[in-house]
Amino acid sequence: MNLHNIHTIARYEVRLLRRSWLFRIFAILALLAITATILIWQTGIVNNMDYVWPRTALSSLMPFVSVYYYNIAQSVIVIFLAGSFLKRDKKLDTAEVIYVRPMSNADYIVGKTWGIIKVFLSLNLVMLLITAFLNVAVNHSPFSPFPYVFYLFTISLPSLLFVLGLSFTAMCLFKNQAITFIVMLGITGTVFLKLSTVLFGVFDFFGVNIPAIFSDVTGHADISRFLLQRTIYLLAGIGFICFTIALVKRLPHKPWKTIIVNALGGLFLLFAFATGWLYASHYRNQMAARNVQIETFNKYGNEKKASILAHDLTVTPGAQHLEGQSVIRITNNNRNALGRIVLYLNPALEIKSIRANDRPLSFARENQVVLIDIPLASREELTLNIDYAGNIDETICYPDISDSVYLDNSVSKVPYQFGKKYAWLDDRFTLLTPECLWYPVAIPPASPATPYNIEKNFTDYTLTVNHQPGKTVLSQGTGREENGKTVFTSPHPLPGISLTIADYEKKTLSVDSVDYEILYFKGHDYFSKHFKAIQDTLPALIREYKNDQEVEKGRDYPFRKFVLAETPVQFTSYVRNWKGYTEYVLPEIIFLPERGTRLDFDFAAERRRLQNWRRPNQGALSETEMDIIVLRNFLERVLFNESLQQGWSQMNKTVNPYHITPMFFAHTGFVYSEKYPVMDIVLNTLQNSISNSRRFAWWEGSINNEQRANLYLENHSFKTATSDPEIKPEIFYELLKLKSKALKNYINTQMPPEEFNDFLKAFFKKYSFTNIPFERFIREFEELYGVRLDAFLRKWYTEEHSPSLYVKDVDANQVVIDEVTKYQIRF
Repeated sequence: MNLHNIHTIARYEVRLLRRSWLFRIFAILALLAITATILIWQTGIVNNMDYVWPRTALSSLMPFVSVYYYNIAQSVIVIFLAGSFLKRDKKLDTAEVIYVRPMSNADYIVGKTWGIIKVFLSLNLVMLLITAFLNVAVNHSPFSPFPYVFYLFTISLPSLLFVLGLSFTAMCLFKNQAITFIVMLGITGTVFLKLSTVLFGVFDFFGVNIPAIFSDVTGHADISRFLLQRTIYLLAGIGFICFTIALVKRLPHKPWKTIIVNALGGLFLLFAFATGWLYASHYRNQMAARNVQIETFNKYGNEKKASILAHDLTVTPGAQHLEGQSVIRITNNNRNALGRIVLYLNPALEIKSIRANDRPLSFARENQVVLIDIPLASREELTLNIDYAGNIDETICYPDISDSVYLDNSVSKVPYQFGKKYAWLDDRFTLLTPECLWYPVAIPPASPATPYNIEKNFTDYTLTVNHQPGKTVLSQGTGREENGKTVFTSPHPLPGISLTIADYEKKTLSVDSVDYEILYFKGHDYFSKHFKAIQDTLPALIREYKNDQEVEKGRDYPFRKFVLAETPVQFTSYVRNWKGYTEYVLPEIIFLPERGTRLDFDFAAERRRLQNWRRPNQGALSETEMDIIVLRNFLERVLFNESLQQGWSQMNKTVNPYHITPMFFAHTGFVYSEKYPVMDIVLNTLQNSISNSRRFAWWEGSINNEQRANLYLENHSFKTATSDPEIKPEIFYELLKLKSKALKNYINTQMPPEEFNDFLKAFFKKYSFTNIPFERFIREFEELYGVRLDAFLRKWYTEEHSPSLYVKDVDANQVVIDEVTKYQIRF
C-alpha cells in the first residue's frame, strides 16, 4: 500500500462527505439532539428542580452519555453512507479523478475508510467539546479530559470501524443497496435490543452496555475486560475491510493477491473470535468457580459449627496482597462433641499454619472451607493461631444471589453501567467486608441451599492494622495509634467487622457520647456548602433526629459512633430477603456511593424545590430554615426510609439498601430457630413501627407491593415464601410486614399492646449482641404472660390464609382485592 495514495483518497472522501446532504443533515440533527438530551437530562436547565447531580457527579458520566447516544446514531448513518459508496462513485463519477490513478484496491478501500473515520471522529470530537463546555460552564461538576479521550478511541472508533467494514462487505456481497440497508439495520437493531447482554456482552459492538464508568478514585471496575471486548470489534472491523479489498471490482486482482488479502481478513476475524472467546471465558471461569464455591457451602452447610468467642486479628494489607494472623478463642456450644472444627476463609488466602498451644495442627482445605483435624467437646474452649496470606477472590461473595442478578450490571433509569466490585485490596483504596471472608470465621456469611437456616456469630474483635503512613483506617470500634499501627477494639461482640483504608478527609462531631463522622475522598466535599448556616445548631438537630429514630424503632442506638464513609461507585451489595440488610450498612458504618452518585438526591435541586414550591403568602425561608429542611429531607430519603420510590408513582417501590434499621436490630442480636428460621427478621420487623404502604388507587393502572404480597399469601404459605427464589425483595419485605403484623395483632388480642412492646424492648436489651434461641423467647414470654403461641405459630407459618387476616383494615383490603379482580390487573 502507498501512504500518499491513501492520504489522497482520504482527503477526497472527506470533501465528498462534507458536501453530502445526508451527512450534513445527520451532523446537524445528531449535534442538536444529543445536546438537547444532555441539556435536559444532565444540566437541569429545562427543569431546575430535577435531581441531576447523581447523573453528573463523576467526571466520566457526561462524556459517556454523549458517546452513548452518538455511537448509536453514528452506527445507523454509517450503514447508509457505507452501503452507498460504490453506487455513488459509479453513478455520479465522484471518484473519477481517483479511478484514473495507478493505485491498488487496497489503497482505495483503506483511503475511503480512513476518510470516513476522520469525518465521524471529528464530528464526535465536536460533540464531546460541547459536552465538556456544558460540564464545566453550566454544571460546574467534576471534569477530567481523560474520559473524553478514552471513550472516543475505545467506544466510538471500534464501533465505527466494525460497522463500516461489515457494511462494505455486505454491499460487495449483496450488490444491492436496499438489501444491504435492511440486513445491516436488522443486525444493528437485534444486537442493541436483544443481544447486547447475551454471553456477558460479547456481542455488544456499540460498547455501551458493558461497564464503562470510571470511579474518580479507583478507576474502571475491570479495565482489562473492557479493552478486551472493544478489541474484538477493532480486529473484526479490520478483517472486514480486508474482505472488502478482495471483493471490490474496481481493478482485477491477481489470484495470489486475492488469496493473501482474504487470508489476512480471515486471520483478523480469527483473532477477533479468539479475543471474544477469551472475554467470554473469563466470565465462564468466574461463574464456574462461583458454582464450585456454592457447592462447597452446601456440602458443609448442615455440619455442626463451633462458635468464635474472641478474635485477635492482625493484618498487613498491600497491593493485591494481604497478610493476616488470627488468634481465635473458639468453643463448642452444641450438645454433642465436634469431631473436627470447620472454618471459612477466602479461597485466595493461603493458610501457612494453624497452631494450638504452639502445637501445629493438621488441616485440609476445600476451596473456602478449612477442616481442622481436632475434636472439640461440648462447652470446651480452644485457642487457635492461624497465619495466612494472599489475595481476595471476589467470586466468594453473595453465593445465594442468582446468576442473572450477579451478572446484571444495569442501573435503574440511567443508560450507563458502573460495573460491580465487592472488595478492594489496593494501595489506593482497601475495602473488605465480612462477605468476602477476609478473616477466618466459624459461621459462613450465607447458606445458598438454605438461606434462612443460618446463625450469626457474635465475637469480641480486636483488629490491628499495619498500613502506610498518612492513610485513614476505618473499622468497627475505637481506633488508636500504637507504634505506627492502628488498633481497633469494640465494647460489644459483633457479627463481623470491615476494614477500609483510603485517603480520606474527615468531619467529626460528638453529641451525647456518640461520635458522628463523615469520611470522604480528598476533593469530594460537595455537601458542606449546602449547610453553612446550621453549623452551630447541628448538634441539636442530630440529637433530635437520633431521638426520633429511637422512638420510632423502639430501641436506643446501640453504638458509640456513627460513620458515613464514601466508597467507589462500583461497590455493590444486594438486598437479600433472608438477611434484611445489605453490606452497605454494617455495625457503626454506612458506606455511601462516591459523591452520592446512586443516592438519587441533589442538594442544590432540593433547595430550588423548596424555593419554587413555597406559596407566596408563606414568605421566604431563611438560610437556616432552608438548611434544616434540606438536611431532614436527605436523611429521610437516604437513611431513614426503608423503601425507595421509583419515579413519581408510589405504586412500585424498592427496598432502600442504605436505611439504618439494621443498626438497631440486625447487628445487635440474632434469634435463631430450626422450626421457624425466619423469626429473627420477623421480630425485627415486628418492632419496627415504620409502614410505607398506602391504599390502592385503580386509576394508577397498577397495584403496589403490599397488594402483591396480599395476593401471594392467598395461595402460598409463609414457609413457601421463605424458600421461593423468585419472590422479589420489595414484595417479600411487604409480605414480611404483613406476617409480622399478624403475629403482633394476635398477641395484642391476648394482652395490652404496651406490655408486649415493653417486653420486646427489655428482652432484646437483656440479650443484646448475642445469639438467642427462639425457644428462650417463647419460654420467657409464656412464663410472664401465660400466652401460648405454639398452635398459632404453626398455622401462621405453614398454612395459606386470606389476606384479610393480615391487615387491620379488612374492608379497605377487600376493596383492593375486588378492584384487582374487576380490572384484571396483572403483576
